[in-house]
Order: sequence, then C-alpha cells, then structure tokens
Amino acid sequence: MAETAARLLEGALDMDATLRAVADAARRALGADRATCYVHSEDGRHMARVFSTEEDPRRLARLTAVEGRRREDVPIWHLMHGEPVVIPDVAASRTLPPVLRAALPPGAILGVWLEHSSVGATDRDAAVLGSLFVSWREPRDITRHDELLARSLAGMASMAVANARLHAATLESLAQAERRAARDPLTDLANHRAFHDRLGDEVARAERHGRALSLVLFDLDRFKAVNDALGHQVGDEVLVAAAQVLEREARDGDLVARVGGEEFAWLMPEADGLDAWQAAERARSAIEQAPMPGVGGITVSAGVCELSRAADAADLYRLADGALYWAKHHGRNVVFHYSPDVVRALSAEDQAVRLRRQQALQSIRMLARAVDAKDSFTSRHSERVAALAARLAERLGWDTEDTDRLREAGLVHDVGKLAISDAILLKAGPLTDDEYRDLKAHAALGSEIVSEVFDPGQVAWVRGHHERWDGRGYPDGLGEGELSDGAAILAMADAWDAMTSARPYRDAGSADDAFAECLRERGAQFAPWAVDALAALRADGALDPAPPPGAEAPSPLT
Repeated sequence: MAETAARLLEGALDMDATLRAVADAARRALGADRATCYVHSEDGRHMARVFSTEEDPRRLARLTAVEGRRREDVPIWHLMHGEPVVIPDVAASRTLPPVLRAALPPGAILGVWLEHSSVGATDRDAAVLGSLFVSWREPRDITRHDELLARSLAGMASMAVANARLHAATLESLAQAERRAARDPLTDLANHRAFHDRLGDEVARAERHGRALSLVLFDLDRFKAVNDALGHQVGDEVLVAAAQVLEREARDGDLVARVGGEEFAWLMPEADGLDAWQAAERARSAIEQAPMPGVGGITVSAGVCELSRAADAADLYRLADGALYWAKHHGRNVVFHYSPDVVRALSAEDQAVRLRRQQALQSIRMLARAVDAKDSFTSRHSERVAALAARLAERLGWDTEDTDRLREAGLVHDVGKLAISDAILLKAGPLTDDEYRDLKAHAALGSEIVSEVFDPGQVAWVRGHHERWDGRGYPDGLGEGELSDGAAILAMADAWDAMTSARPYRDAGSADDAFAECLRERGAQFAPWAVDALAALRADGALDPAPPPGAEAPSPLT
C-alpha cells in the first residue's frame, strides 16, 4: 500500500495502472479474495470501467460486462446507500432485498465510494466517481480498521480518477483555446495565421511528393457599400453567409479561411489550376445565387493560381492575389486563373502605390461628401450623379473598367465647391454676376484637387462636367469635337439630378418636365447621344427622381 501511494504521488502511474494497483493492494492488505474498482462515466450515470483482481476468466467477464450499462441496472450499485457498505455475511443479511441477495455471491462485502472534491462539486451524480468493493468468499467480521484501510485505498483511487479527468479537461481546454486562436471569431473559419501556417505546410508537402496544389483568393464585391449603407451588423451577416457557402463547396482536406475583412482564401491540396478554377467558379455562382441577409444578393471576385507557377508559398499567394486584383478591375463577379500572359501580379511597390491611391481617393471622397452635407437639398447629390453616369456609360457600351473610372469621377465631381463660400452655395435667390463667376470656378478647382489621384482622362471629366455641347459651358468653353465623352455624360447626369432635386430656391421638378427639358436641349446643352442614352434608361424604368430632402438615400447596392 505504501509503495502504491508513493508511486501515485510521484506521478509514476496513470489512472488504469493506479486502479489496478489499488485493487491489488486492497486484496492483499485486507486478506480478501477479490477487490474491484468500478469507475463511473463523467456524468455519473453509467458504469464506464471495471478494474478487478479476479483471475477466473468467467467471473472476470461477468464483472466487466457491466461496462457501459446504466448504474441502476448493476446490482452492486444498489448496495451504496451508506458509507461504507459493510455486509459480514451476504446470505444471512436481513437488510438486503431477496432479489439483490440472490444476485450477489456468498461471503462478506466491504464497499466505499470513490469521490474527490475537485470533481462534480455541484452535481452529486458526477461527484461520485465510482466505488471500491472488497469481497471474501466466506463470511467474516469486518473491523473498523478494515473500513479505514478501505477508505484510504479508495482515496488513492479517487485521486487517480480525478487527476485523469482534470488532466483530460485541461488538455481539452488547451485544445479549445488553440482552436479558438486559429479560428476567425465571426465566421468560424481558419484565421489569417492558421491559413499561412497551413499554406507553408501544404507547399512543403506538395513539393516533397511532387503533387499539385492550388490557391483561390476571394473578395466580396463592393462590400464597403454594404457596411456604409446598411451597417456593420448586416455586413457581418453577409460575411457569415458567404463563409458558409465556401465551406459547403470545399472538399474534405481543403482549407477555407478568412484572411482579411471581406477576403477569403481556399487552399486545395492535390488540385491543379483547372480543377481549382472550376471549383472557384462553382463557388462564385453559388454566392451570387445565395440569399444574403439584409442585402438580397452579392457577388464575389476570385483569383486562382497553382503551385507550379510559383516559387514558394509567398509567391503563390502573391500571384493568386494578382489574379484577384485583375478580376476586381476587369468586371468583378468573375474568376481569373493566373497566367503571366494575362495577369500582372502586383509587386510590393505596386501594392504600396495602389494603397496610397486608394487612401488618397477615399480622402477626396470624404471631402466631396462634406460638400453634399453642407446642404440638405444636395445631400447624396454626388452619389446619385455617379450612379446615373455609370448607368449611362453602360447603356452606351462602355467597358467595366472605364465605367468604374467614370463612377469614381462622378463621386467627386463637385469637390471643388469646398473652396466656394456657403453664402454662395446656400443662397436662396439668384446669384449676382460676381457670385456666379466664383461658383463656376469649382470645376477647375475640383480638377486640380483630384489631379494627384486620378488619371488625365478622369481629371478632364471632372473639369468638364459643366461644359455644353454647343460650346457655351465652363470653364473652357469646349463643345462638339472637343468635349470628352466622360465629361458629356457627367454633364447629363449632373443636370438631371439638379432638375429632379429640390433646391433652396425651388421645388424638385417632375421627371416628365426634366426629360422634356433634356429633349429641348439635345444638341445644345447636351450631347445628342447622351440624351438618347437617357431616353433609353427612362424607357427601361431606370430613371428615378431624387428623394426629397430628409428622405432615406437609396442603397448603393441597388
């Protein structure tokens, strides 16, 4: 017994070895014919394990047959009404029910609970870890010393079971903490760190065994508009829904991770570029068709690259990101497969330039929104002009890239008004000649503000959005043959929004009156083909009047 206790305290024995040692020590110390440790399940409702010194195979089989059974179905359980259980003579016992007495072997029995204060403190069933039973084939007196000895041995057994459960619980807690550290808390996908760890491992494995490996990077299209228009809660719901679609599309052994705000990565071991492209295309289509909470629908762009194109893990990610960039800037809602003949993968310097441009453009957009915010009558004017200009460009057959460039110009076309005094911008009555001259300066000023961010074509569009087809506009008096198409479209969109929006000096005009005015000015103020495109949009029901001041602005997703 002393040896068993010493080895237990030293940690030299695991639970199974400890319980066998305890049973053997109890048999020898008490001069018993058999000692058995019963271990309950963690919830205390079933017999989980049996450790016995019984050597007879048939008797041992009967003892271990209770494993997995409910404790109420095991006769030995019904003895445990007190501590300890002392039955000097089973056959002569008057306290045992006849059915139970018939089920037990003749002789004497001593039984004690296995309990430990560290386990199941709030649940009696769980707190009872099991029991230790010592039996003799012949009746005998069971002394107080026998009871104390059995209690001591049961304490060792209890400690072994408790330690095993606490150790298992600790390992599970550590495993859960590790899983949480590797998971994105919103989508429950692998996070950025876990993805790159796996990416390195998979690249090494693929190179070692000469196997295929592909990577797909996804980016939700115009996701910022979701957050801006509908709030981050809706944005989070969209991210979760998109993540669930990608998880469903992935194969066993693939890894889907959230690697950025609205960016996801899909790592496909043993998939070549064509396989990965086909899988990504299925996922793209599934996301496009999936109902998105609060939004209705959303699209995704993707870039695909296989390891055979890349030098290492970092290069694979860079090339896939280059393909994604190409997809985002050549139509969106498309999957591009990396090819050096088609995709320009961005270098670190390219990425820095792109980021600086995006940051500068965002700052200019904030300035333009500040102009709109000065006056409730022009609130969201720039966004409406940008949206209508883009629809006109699409109707005129512009490609996606140029349409997006025009939309960008439309969003900031009035940024030059920051330099115009509020007394002029908010004046309720007609402007004086001097005031009108100052107001007209905003087009040229705006083009100067955006010149560090926009390309020359976009700068010309911003500068020319008040030019006329007949050459009587400002600031340069450009007309037919000189006026750029982008500036003519912005002029059309700007005038339409002005006519259909309320101003301090007049109410909003009707769409019918505004359209009649556009027809009258066809070939004079407006380019004929721009008016024709407007008419086509109107015929399709795509021209909506601006909302009155204070009304909710239309979602940029629509």
